[in-house]
Amino acid sequence: MNTLHAQDLIAQFETAADQRTIVSLLRELSGRMGFDYFRLALIFPSTIQRPDVIIFNGCPQSWVDTYTASGFFAIDPIVKCGMTQSTPILWADVVRDNESCDEQGRELMQLASEFGIRDGVTFPWHGANGHVGLLSFITSTPLTRQQWLSAVPFLSWLSMHIFEAVARVCLAGLSPQDALSLRELEVCRWAAEGKQVSDIAQILSITPRTVTFHLERIVEKLGASNKSQAIFWALKQGLVRLNIDAALVGNVDEGGQ
Repeated sequence: MNTLHAQDLIAQFETAADQRTIVSLLRELSGRMGFDYFRLALIFPSTIQRPDVIIFNGCPQSWVDTYTASGFFAIDPIVKCGMTQSTPILWADVVRDNESCDEQGRELMQLASEFGIRDGVTFPWHGANGHVGLLSFITSTPLTRQQWLSAVPFLSWLSMHIFEAVARVCLAGLSPQDALSLRELEVCRWAAEGKQVSDIAQILSITPRTVTFHLERIVEKLGASNKSQAIFWALKQGLVRLNIDAALVGNVDEGGQ
């Protein structure tokens, strides 16, 4: 794919208005790059125990049905790597690594190969609001390590634009940040810091009763069952972020200072 084609596709991703358009663009991109299939999974941190997952699937329908019905997402070694890794994942490397891929994972990858899913590379994405994305380009014939590595820089660049487009389409209207007032956000941030009601009241120059009222409103607006869960959701959804205005900045030079 040349630069002009890439820029054109990026522009189309940036203006995509729905999920079906994203799938069509991913299919076009995969075809132009010479890949047989693709898959993009977006994991929503709705809860720790049962996160929601949307998969944009460009794999054979027979494999999609088998994968879904068997609950393979939970044991997929590529998914497990992508949850903790930020660098591109070569499938062949995962299968060879005993720590990354157990016997169950190898059986899954072997079964996938029987459906034509034989090799691939996956680009993880960890969003600011706790979402995780996994974009895979897949081949029915194994490629050499050098072939994959030569394609990684260009695909990495493209994947960042793709994830931004997918997040825009899938997460539109899901952030509760606008539902919280500025004061509620302040209370939420200090509560996430571990401050007690009395501490927050003193910091913000308001009464403890007012702090409690704001915390109750935060719980209600975020749909949580208690303050702890509300603070956790606020962290995962990006309402509470690092305050770089007060950051302590240190520099490291060649002398180790």
